[in-house]
Amino acid sequence: MHAGRLSAVLLASLFACAPPPVPESEAEQSTEPSVRITWPPPETPVTGCEIVTVEVENLTMVEPPSSDIVTGEGHYHLYHPAGYERCFKPYCFVDFSSVESTTEPFLVAVLADSAHNELLDANGDRYEHRVPIEFVPGDCTVEGTSGEAE
Repeated sequence: MHAGRLSAVLLASLFACAPPPVPESEAEQSTEPSVRITWPPPETPVTGCEIVTVEVENLTMVEPPSSDIVTGEGHYHLYHPAGYERCFKPYCFVDFSSVESTTEPFLVAVLADSAHNELLDANGDRYEHRVPIEFVPGDCTVEGTSGEAE
């Protein structure tokens, strides 16, 4: 019994000596807004339509339009081969089934305020994320149905 307790104490001491992970200080965490397209992955073949998922940080998503511009609130514009969508959820349905072909197959998410003005960083650059896609003309089919996403 005594040897068992000693082993347990030694093991506990061994694991207790490891330093805990160092949390990021608040000074190291960015407060700048950011946007990132998380689906579809770059170079993915996209036919007809797609549900695009977008991750936005440090900006509260609100439904556009609004005449009041509130700092820290907004939405994103999702540019694609058929034009663009105004989106305020972590996903946006895009139908480009009417586009026959495109020389610039892309998806671009750009942050905007509640009045549709693009948000700019301290350098005057817009907050955006671009993902190249493999655009394939065709009908819109999402999860085995034709037409709009359910």
